[in-house]
Amino acid sequence: MRLLNIKGLRLKAVAAALPDRMEHNYDLIDGYKEYEIERICNMTGIFSRRTAPEGVTSIDLMYKAVKKLLEITGYPIAKNDCIICVTQTPGYNIPGNSYILCHKLNLGNDVMALDINAGCPGFTHGLITMGKILDGKDIRNGILVVGDTLTKLISDKKDKFIYGDGAAACLVSFNKEYKESYACWKTVAEKYNKIISWGSYSACEELNSIKQTDHRTDVGFYMDGQEIFSFGIKEVPEIITHTLAANKLKMDNIDLFAFHQPNRLIIDYIGKKLCIPHSKIPIYVDGIGSAGSASIPITLCRYAEAKGVKSLSGKLCFTGFGAGLSLSTMILDVENMIVDPLTIT
Repeated sequence: MRLLNIKGLRLKAVAAALPDRMEHNYDLIDGYKEYEIERICNMTGIFSRRTAPEGVTSIDLMYKAVKKLLEITGYPIAKNDCIICVTQTPGYNIPGNSYILCHKLNLGNDVMALDINAGCPGFTHGLITMGKILDGKDIRNGILVVGDTLTKLISDKKDKFIYGDGAAACLVSFNKEYKESYACWKTVAEKYNKIISWGSYSACEELNSIKQTDHRTDVGFYMDGQEIFSFGIKEVPEIITHTLAANKLKMDNIDLFAFHQPNRLIIDYIGKKLCIPHSKIPIYVDGIGSAGSASIPITLCRYAEAKGVKSLSGKLCFTGFGAGLSLSTMILDVENMIVDPLTIT
């Protein structure tokens, strides 16, 4: 594990954007019996998901999230020094989403733009990266944008039951009054192919091997569900325990644990292993699905809606895990963090 010292990072606001289209898992009944779908839905906690229609890309959802962020904060975009976009499903191979958003938002030529290819751990990876870039001098304010349209990659119905699409934007700044903290990052690179989508390397022997093992001929996106489950329940409790110790904190000191949301089963399992009260672990997978890099901020927005509040304060622990295989955890003190409530209908 890599400990990373983060100084002066303030998370000021969060907003999320979802596609309008809702897809119900019972609509995927072809090839499955109704009781099988019911069992999957009850196990995962996902009965319906938001899916981007043809022509709607991660850029569209990210832009919508940033516009909502600017609306709820009144943030003068001209003051922005940096924009980081985290996605595994960019609108174009070249250029990255950050450059497109710079254009759409009319940002100046002196804005630092950066793209990160990261999936489910993308929010915490991006937040840690932003924390290292902000220095209170050259780079004082930044916007972190995360989002994926993973459903466009998936043809296998087994995986369709789980994944949804969405994006979120966060306003961050450097504030010397905020005390330093330690974040933690880990990569288990030898298992990189446990979640994989084919690009220019799609004709490799590894793809053929996976096709034969998984008994599919149309694999474009592959996930070893059992391996990911084992990875999550082993690595997440360890990295959280390690991060708490590095920050000289105990589990009771954390007001809210915001995990990446792959499904209800794995989050419940992690919570029980760490003995975290249910009230401190919001789970909002139904109506969205597993939204990749955007799942943590989307969870914060839905949590705000459930609580009937538009801001959050306290000590928050964020943990993202998945593709890579990698994971990261960050503990932040937030004070009156503006959160745009997100209603699912």
